[in-house]
Parts: sequence; C-alpha cells; structure tokens
Amino acid sequence: MGTRIHALDGLRAIAALLVVIHHLWTGDSASSPIVTFVHSTTASGVELFFVLSGVVLGPRYIRAGRPLLVHDYFRRRVERLWPPYVAAWLVAGLIIAITTAWPTWWTNSAFLPQFNWGAWLSQLFIVNWWVMPFSFAWWSLTVEIAFYFMFPLLIPVFRAIRQQPTILLVVFCSTVLLAVVAYNRVSIPVIRDLVNYASCFAAGLVLATHDISVRTVHFALLGGLSLIFAATVFPDVNPHVGWGLCYFGVVATALDRLSPLSQRLSSSLLVWVGERSYSLFLIHGSIIELTYWSISLMVDGKGPAYYLATRAFAILLSMFAAMLLFSCVERRFASGLVTADHFWPPLLSWRRAWGT
Repeated sequence: MGTRIHALDGLRAIAALLVVIHHLWTGDSASSPIVTFVHSTTASGVELFFVLSGVVLGPRYIRAGRPLLVHDYFRRRVERLWPPYVAAWLVAGLIIAITTAWPTWWTNSAFLPQFNWGAWLSQLFIVNWWVMPFSFAWWSLTVEIAFYFMFPLLIPVFRAIRQQPTILLVVFCSTVLLAVVAYNRVSIPVIRDLVNYASCFAAGLVLATHDISVRTVHFALLGGLSLIFAATVFPDVNPHVGWGLCYFGVVATALDRLSPLSQRLSSSLLVWVGERSYSLFLIHGSIIELTYWSISLMVDGKGPAYYLATRAFAILLSMFAAMLLFSCVERRFASGLVTADHFWPPLLSWRRAWGT
C-alpha cells in the first residue's frame, strides 16, 4: 500500500454520514428485527472507523518496516486529534450550558447532562468513561484512544507473523472468537468496549499486514452478514463482530485501486467529505442538540413540522460547522490532504480533483 488511498477517504465519509444518520433518525430502542437491523446499520459507522484505524496506521510500520518511535508516534497522534477536539469541546460545553440553563420540553426529555464545570473540564483530554460525554457521539473516542495506546505493542507481533498467513489467520479468528464469547461480559467499561470491538481493530491490522484474496473477502462478507442478521433476533450475539467482518471485506476491496468500488469511493465529493469526517464526527452531536433545542422554543411538540425542521436544519448546520472546524483548525494538523483549500464541496464536478 503506497501513497494515500483516496478510497479510504470515501469510506471515512460513509462512516461519518452513517453516524450522523444514526443520531438523526434512529433511537436507542428496537421494537422489531427490522428496526434492530436499521439501528445496527446506521450505528456501524463506528465499526467502520475502527477498521480504518488499523488500515491507516499499520502499513508504514508493518509492511514498510518503518521503526515505531513511541515518542514521535504519540506526539503525532496528539497533534492530529487533540486541537480539533478542543475546539469541539468548547462548543459542546457552551451548548450544554445554554440548553440546560433555559430548558424546553425537548430538553426535559433529551437526557442531556447538566452543565458542571468539573465534568466538562474532565473531558478536555478526550479519554472519558466516568461521566456522560457532553457530545453523545464521543464515547467511541475513548475506545479509539485505548487502541492507539495498544498499537505500539501490537506492531512487533504483526511484523513477526506477516510472512506466515496461517498464523495471521489464527490470530484473527481467535480475536473474533474472543469478541463473540466475551460480548458485554467484562465489567470495566473501556476493556469491555475493546473486547466488543476487537474484531474491528484486528481486521484493520490484518488488512495492514497482508493482501487478502477474493475468496477470503467473500467468506468475511458472508460470515459478517450472517452474524448481523442473527444479532437482530438473538440479543446475545455480538453485532460488532458481524460488522467488523463485513467491513473487513469492504475495505479489502477498496484497497484494490482498480476495483469499481475503489473508483466510486474515490469520487471528489466523497473524498471531500472524508477529509472532513473527523470534524463532522466531533461537532455533529452538539449541533443536533442546539438545533433541536432552538426549534423546540418555537414548536410545542414532536409533530411533522418539528421532525422536518429539526432534521433538515441539523444535517445542514452539522455539515457547515464541520466545514468551519476543518478549515479553521483540523487541516492545519493533517497531512496528505487534497481538498484542504476547498471550503465548499465539489457539487458541480464529480471528477477527481487530482486527475484520473
């Protein structure tokens, strides 16, 4: 895997949009297998992000053999993730303070955290498992950071088994089995989430280590879909394993630059959104809260007008806020961008901006 693969930016766009759709149009309750499947599908943007973490970080250290200097590695992670997070954290604190200080009928039913200086300040450094996050999407950031801390320990293991596909397969299958058997059975929150999503992180590292055959892709997709559908009926089945396997197959296909999927994911619009996906992920929860609260000041209840106005304004304002956050903060700390100087999306042209 050499140079930047733009199809992965397209997948980041899809992951971020799935998360936004999940928070706009689906709730936390599931009344039927169909509702459960839709809920799981929109939530699976998190699994896709986790698979991409290993795919993006791993190749330079595993395939290219670049030495992993721990100090430089963690410094780069902090520089890349923390500045835009701090900006979104400031916005989240302000919005929670406003919406809870002047509550409406929506605020009283939204399960928002009450503004508290200690709780807000404790979330400054991203990692948080002890209080409700001020933006409801941020719970997964703690899991992601936990993986980043484990990453330097995993690199020597995957380097050692890179040329031994059988052992690599055994390691991956063992991780999948662990996630299936230990699903929601660990009491410590961060470790529980790492176990639940272990197959996603492992899938990313396997893809970063070895090329995957078409037959393996088909097996992964079939197994993943089977687990996803099983989880809609049996709540003890870990749906994250199913999505991890599905996205294992999807990402493996996207890594083939000549595949139709890779070329579609590399469209200029998807890449533009993908390069702003972290900003969109960080800011959309707060913007949704502010939008719902603002419209609840003018509408008495959850009727058609409320649903239409909140969803339409929330998605547009979330995207615009992400554009501002990316342009003002994030792009200064990211590398390899191709749309950094384009504030507006390329709506008039679907050709790739960097040529064919």
